[in-house]
Amino acid sequence: MKIWRALIVALLLFPAAAAAQSSASGVILMHGKWGTPDKGIQPVELELRGVGIQVISREMPWSERRAYDAGFDEVMAQLEPDVAKLRAGGARKIVIGGHSFGANVGLRSTSSRHRGRARPRTGAHA
Repeated sequence: MKIWRALIVALLLFPAAAAAQSSASGVILMHGKWGTPDKGIQPVELELRGVGIQVISREMPWSERRAYDAGFDEVMAQLEPDVAKLRAGGARKIVIGGHSFGANVGLRSTSSRHRGRARPRTGAHA
């Protein structure tokens, strides 16, 4: 079941992955509330890496261990080095997204970074 969920989410994040160069794509993947990168969202990360997409998935302030130790503005600032790292690795297309609370932060980040140019996408809750 987890593999299917991972596959569905990966396809929602990159519907044209087969046509694009995978190494030129990167994802900042954020876990849900009280989760961690190795709990719940890891199958998605592994699926994306398996097709050659660069992935950054780290523990966010809303994890069970960190318990909201950073505010929203700090989270937005923490994403900038991750974007720079993906760009330095050759990524031309970058998706910021995640599961549950992480997806909400991804949508907000995309819309605030690219006012008027963003193309936020949502998918079925897997």
